[in-house]
Amino acid sequence: MFRRVPVQARSEDKLARVVRAAQAIVATEGAEAATTTRIAKDSGVAVGTIYRYFQNREGVLNALLSRELDELDRRLDDVGYDLGGADWRDRARRGAEVMIEFADDGTLAYRTLMYSSTLTGEFAAINREHDLRMAQKLMRSLPARTLDALSPDPLSVIHMYLGILDKGMELGFYRPGTRDNGVIEQMRRAALGYLESQFRH
Repeated sequence: MFRRVPVQARSEDKLARVVRAAQAIVATEGAEAATTTRIAKDSGVAVGTIYRYFQNREGVLNALLSRELDELDRRLDDVGYDLGGADWRDRARRGAEVMIEFADDGTLAYRTLMYSSTLTGEFAAINREHDLRMAQKLMRSLPARTLDALSPDPLSVIHMYLGILDKGMELGFYRPGTRDNGVIEQMRRAALGYLESQFRH
């Protein structure tokens, strides 16, 4: 993702300013407005410095997406999101609500990058890797008897559940500045219903 990893604190600060500037631009004006020239201007960092750490504008946006997905993970951890225990339905609901609030957070670029701009191959790869890590974490929260009963296999089942959430979020938020609460409610019910059908076995 980075052409060069910053070593000094001053370089790390410049890199953080670049990503924060890109976040603000994308969140308020869209991904197209986040040119390297504009990011450099808003961050107070020279364009050459941006190219020292990123191959191009997409590299900055990839780093931004990764950073925001890490923030989503922190928020999910804060509410104890997993699928284990007798209260798994409540945990699943809390996790879905965090994802919805995250996608609806106007200070973040996530919604614009994922739902209303063209999804690049690199964005898709970053999102797939994030989904895989999340699925593996959720699988670790399940008791062995539940894992053994999931068909065709536990990873596919958890990925399908996350896919329902992903597609529901895309449909609920893909129009800039709008939120389709009807679609989001359908997503909530479909995701929980899918897990109930799988966990019943």
